[in-house]
Amino acid sequence: MRFRFPLVPAVGLASLLALSGCSSGTDIGLFEREQVAADRLPESIDDLGDLDPGSVRLAVAHERVQYFIARSTDPLLGCVYAVPQDGPDRFLGTCGRFGSDVTVAKASFTPGYGNVRSFALVPDGTDPTDLEEPGWVQIHPNILISDRMMG
Repeated sequence: MRFRFPLVPAVGLASLLALSGCSSGTDIGLFEREQVAADRLPESIDDLGDLDPGSVRLAVAHERVQYFIARSTDPLLGCVYAVPQDGPDRFLGTCGRFGSDVTVAKASFTPGYGNVRSFALVPDGTDPTDLEEPGWVQIHPNILISDRMMG
């Protein structure tokens, strides 16, 4: 599942990982707390496709990028959005299936100030060293980032 991303910078690559296997839940504790105003995606992101707007949670803000997680209307799909704070119209998001693999979904983009940034949504308890590709850094229990373009 991919979403329309208006005005994504020229070097924007979204890669959806639909992973095999199913789990009984999302394995993301952040969904257990109530949504607050800071959890809402910026108003410029208005085409949410099958995203459940009530499930959106701000996971972390890191180096001028806000990382939001959400569920699709299909409870087995988890989504992650990277939204540059100084240009929310340059957001990028992707979704993937919760399962037995380490990464739920990942994507790469240029947030607008230079470097490529890759990001990944992972379930609670993930060790970044379990990923096949090296270079991931955990900035939140459910968000990993890398300065390398991931395919």
